Amino acid sequence: MPNNLRLQGLIVCEALSRLCRLITDNFDCDLECFACYLAVISANLGRFARAPEALEGGPPSAEERLPVSRRAIAASVGLPRETVRRKLIELVEKGHLQEVRGGLRAVAPVLEHADNLTIVMGAIRTFERAAGELKTSNER
Repeated sequence: MPNNLRLQGLIVCEALSRLCRLITDNFDCDLECFACYLAVISANLGRFARAPEALEGGPPSAEERLPVSRRAIAASVGLPRETVRRKLIELVEKGHLQEVRGGLRAVAPVLEHADNLTIVMGAIRTFERAAGELKTSNER
């Protein structure tokens, strides 16, 4: 076991803790609900991560965001389907998701919706800080 593994584990724990706090402070649902929301966003928009140039013209249209089934979301997050069903109903009722033919879509534009931009910017700062701390721990 590397000498700095405990330190790196602590850095990761602190970063994850900051992310959980960021989410609970800025999203009007619990962490399970947020996990379902992320799964929908990833399914709707994941293909753009492999072709980022497609995002240069602005947010994708509704037709470009592929709907995802409840079953696929449950499989993605590893929660019981009944729990996911309840969380998705809550997300639809709160206006974060919309039901469409073929499943669910995140309300567009996703980044500008609700406090998503605050969460994304906070997560980027958290990841950058943790990456810097991990790099420093490797140099010790």
